[in-house]
Amino acid sequence: GSAATFMPTSSLAGSTTYTATITTGAKDLAQNALAEPFSWSFTTANATAAYGLTARAPIGPYLNNRVPEGAMPLLLSQTGAFTNTATLTPDPALVPYDVNSPLWSDGTVKTRWIAVPNDGAPYGANERIGFAPTGAWTFPGGTVLVKHFSLVVNEITGEQQRLETRILASDATGNAYGMTYKWRDDQSDADALPNGTIESYTVTTATGTRTQTHTYPSTGQCMVCHNPTAVFVLGPKTNQLNGPFLYSNGVTDNQLRAWNNVELFNPALNEAVINGYERMYAVNDASVSSETRARSYIDANCAHCHRPGGEGPVFDGRYETPLENQNIIWTLTADITGIGGDVYIVQPRDVPHSMLYQRANSVDPAVMMPPLAKHHVDTAGVALLGEWINNMLTINSVTGSGSQVVVEFSQAVDATTATTAANYVLDGGVTITGAVLTNPTTVTLTTSASLTAGTSYTLTVSNVQDTAPFTNTIWLTDYTFTAGP
Repeated sequence: GSAATFMPTSSLAGSTTYTATITTGAKDLAQNALAEPFSWSFTTANATAAYGLTARAPIGPYLNNRVPEGAMPLLLSQTGAFTNTATLTPDPALVPYDVNSPLWSDGTVKTRWIAVPNDGAPYGANERIGFAPTGAWTFPGGTVLVKHFSLVVNEITGEQQRLETRILASDATGNAYGMTYKWRDDQSDADALPNGTIESYTVTTATGTRTQTHTYPSTGQCMVCHNPTAVFVLGPKTNQLNGPFLYSNGVTDNQLRAWNNVELFNPALNEAVINGYERMYAVNDASVSSETRARSYIDANCAHCHRPGGEGPVFDGRYETPLENQNIIWTLTADITGIGGDVYIVQPRDVPHSMLYQRANSVDPAVMMPPLAKHHVDTAGVALLGEWINNMLTINSVTGSGSQVVVEFSQAVDATTATTAANYVLDGGVTITGAVLTNPTTVTLTTSASLTAGTSYTLTVSNVQDTAPFTNTIWLTDYTFTAGP
C-alpha cells in the first residue's frame, strides 16, 4: 500500500509539537529511493488527565429505603451505608469527599461520603445535584450524607478510636432528618442515639495523658446547624469541594471535576472554568492570605446560623458575601468578656475587643462559639483569627494644619494606593488635591484650602493597601481630628 504507520519507542506527550523526517533510505516497491528527505510537523491532541471517579454505582433513595424518616434503624450496620461495618467499607454508591475548610469538631478525624440516588445511566434531573457556582446546592430526594468521627487516642502511635457516624437524609420536600450512631467499645457496630450523650476519653500524649470530652449530638441538636435557612446540607458546595482529593484509584483530582465526570451535576460543568470557581482554604494553607483563610473558617464554623434569616444575629458569615458586606468589621456587639468600653465583632488590631476571637477562644457555654458540641479550643483556628485581626491595616493618627494633613498608618503602605488622592475624602468642603508618601508608614495630604484651626474634620480613607506579601486593604475608615494652628 501507499500508507505507512510509525511506532515511536515511547508514548507521545499531549499538546506537544513534533517534527518527523523520512530519509532517502525509504524506497518504493520498485526500489526507487526518495529523492530527498521529507519533514513535517504535527501537534498531538490535548492530554486528558485521569479522573478520580469514572462511574456511579446505582442505589435507591434513602440508601435503598433503609433509612426512612421516623424509622431510622437501631444499628449502623442496618442502614446499608457500609457493606462491612466492622471494617468501615462503604457501599460502592457512596462517593467519598472532603471539604476545604472543615468545621471544628474538637480535633476529631472526619471522613465523609454522599449517596445520590440513581438507577444507572442515563441520569435524569432527579438523579443529579442541582449545581450553583455560589451558595447552596440542591439535592434529589433520598440523597444521604454520611460523616464518620474518630479520635486519635494515642498521639505517639496515631491509634484511633471510632466515636460516631452521623447520617443525614435529604427528603423529597427539601427538608432533612438525621441520626447519630455511637460506636460500641469493641468497634464492631454503632447504636442509634436519638437523645445524644457526652463521654470522656483518655488520650496518650508524648508527655503523659489528657482527657478528651466528646458530645454525641441528639437529633434535635443536629438540626440546629443543619437548619432550613442553611438549606440543611452544609459541607458539599462549590467553594468547599473545589479542591483536590485522593481517590481510591490512586488519582488525585479536583472534586468538582471528578463529580462532573460521573454526571453528578445539573447542569453539567465546563471543565475549563472549574478552577475559576470560588474556593475556600484550610487554616494552615499558607498559599493564601490570613484574611482568605479566616473568612473560610468563619464560613465553616459560623455561617450555618450567621446569615440573612438565620439564628445568628448581626453578621453574615458566608464566604461568598464580600467582606465589606458581611457586617463583621467595626460592628458593635455585646461585651461578653466584661472588658469594658465599645466592643465589636472584629476591631482591627485589637483582639481583646474583637468578640469573634473571644468566642472562638472560649469553652464557656455562655461565651463560646459554635455553641454546641465544643469542649476544646481550636488553637490553630484561634491563632489564625488573631493573625488576621492583628495584621489589619489601620490608621494610628491623623493631624492637620494649614493646607496639609498627615496620616500615620499602622504599617508600611503601598506607594501607588497610598498616594492616590481619590482614596482620601475630607469633609467641611475641603478637597484632597495631592498625596505624598513621606516615609513607609506616613502619607502627607495637600488640601484645596487651609484648615481652620480648632475645627474638627473627618477624613475618610479607602482602598489603601499595605506592602505585606498578601496585601491588606484598609477597611473604610473615618478618622476625626482637630486642625492645629
